[in-house]
Amino acid sequence: MKKIISVAAVAAVAVSATFADVKTSAQVRMGGNVVKNTRYDDSDKNRTKVLDLGSDDFGADSLKFTLSNDYAGITLNWGPSLQTKESGANQSTIFFLDTGNGKGIEINAWLKPTDWLKFQVGAHKDGIFTAEQVKKDTDDTSWSGAGKYAFLHKPGVITQASTGYFLDSLVDVGNGGQAYLYADFSFADVGPGTLTFRPTFVSTGVDFLQEKDKESNAAVMKTAPGILAMYQIADVVKVNVDFQMPTTKDIAFGIYGSPLGLLDGNLQLMAGFTFSTNTSDATDDLGYKGITRDTSYFAGDLRVRYVAGNFHIANAFNFTGASEDKAVVQKNGSKKTGNSEIWDAVFLTYKLNDKWTITGNVQLDAILGVQGSPDNDASVLDLYVTPGIMYTVGKGATITAGLHLNFLDIADGMDDKSGSTIISVPFVFRVKM
Repeated sequence: MKKIISVAAVAAVAVSATFADVKTSAQVRMGGNVVKNTRYDDSDKNRTKVLDLGSDDFGADSLKFTLSNDYAGITLNWGPSLQTKESGANQSTIFFLDTGNGKGIEINAWLKPTDWLKFQVGAHKDGIFTAEQVKKDTDDTSWSGAGKYAFLHKPGVITQASTGYFLDSLVDVGNGGQAYLYADFSFADVGPGTLTFRPTFVSTGVDFLQEKDKESNAAVMKTAPGILAMYQIADVVKVNVDFQMPTTKDIAFGIYGSPLGLLDGNLQLMAGFTFSTNTSDATDDLGYKGITRDTSYFAGDLRVRYVAGNFHIANAFNFTGASEDKAVVQKNGSKKTGNSEIWDAVFLTYKLNDKWTITGNVQLDAILGVQGSPDNDASVLDLYVTPGIMYTVGKGATITAGLHLNFLDIADGMDDKSGSTIISVPFVFRVKM
């Protein structure tokens, strides 16, 4: 036993001698539904689930370990899943083995040769976003970790048919969790603020050059390049411009800006615009699969959060359109395909005291120009309403519960009985330390 303790002590001294700052954090979060009743326009499909524990209403768990000093650092964030599979597979096996880029593990390492230059490599399962998303309240109450209940969409085009999808994260393509390398070049005192350039390189695993465009002996590249340019004036404004080129015929561009220090920091704003275009025709063999050929996409984002004492309210809005009809594929809800999509979510919290917090969330998701019948287009409108309450046992330990009402296709624009109503009583347990 003494030898084991001595080895551990030597290891601790060795680590602390190399890295000045060692941090660890852990989180376990699990949720489910007390009851979930689903009713379809086609009544033969109606069903009710009772005590559905660990299904799809929870967030990823994590064990995070960080080492850093003045010139280098490493982060390992392991995110095992507590989701119960429909197959009934052994949960403990899934718990340990369900890992990989974009799934269960995040790792990065950085180093700073000088004050103005920083390199970082890794793979990040949630992406690294620069623009403000006003997600604090949903994160704090665990509703954002419960997936569909709050703030589903990150800045960018919200249809995955576009490489502008969640563009503000340039360390991946389409928020896919790929391996990346970037370099930060930061220059202070550029006018009244700081200017940062970040060239990014994402490993796509497929040829960057399309097969059709290269000779048999031509060089190929399996990396998508990009660049971020950010300018920030402390307590005044922050603007970042993103550019990425997943293939030689596909580019995405975005600009996102936030005024800072409004109402002593109690008002947060972010406005953004995203554009992507693909110039490939139907005969091109694309290196990056899944994108839509010969189509441009555009999106506008607006995020607002206001704090008035114990009352917080936030709004997230996105409009996504395309140059071609029937090119926008709705990611959630009715999952229809149309000409454009409008998504808006309002989230609020009111802290009654140190123990109890009331929450509320309303989302509207409209997909326009859906093929409703052979002769007419239709609009499909999905509505989500989730009143809830959070009980705080202590710092980092909470129980969140509520009532979730999910109405799909309430505009009744489709002829195929695609609408449904879901009424459920979800809950989330979280311990974060």
